[in-house]
Amino acid sequence: MTGRTNTDDFFEMLLRRLITDAVIGGIARGSSRDDRLLLRLRQYDRRARRERLSTQTRQVIASALRLLGEEPQTGRVS
Repeated sequence: MTGRTNTDDFFEMLLRRLITDAVIGGIARGSSRDDRLLLRLRQYDRRARRERLSTQTRQVIASALRLLGEEPQTGRVS
């Protein structure tokens, strides 16, 4: 990808890890519905699309939302 730096890649890797750990931790505690986590994931989803983060990062966010019973939004954010 043109214009992407290793810093961007590292940031996205950390973001994906943070999301994965938060969702797995919530499920392990038996709280599959965490409204604060859902709110954060929706914010990440909007920002990831607006900032044009990688498809992999957006997929991690979408999968996390689905695991928590939410459907990710579709379409572009202007």
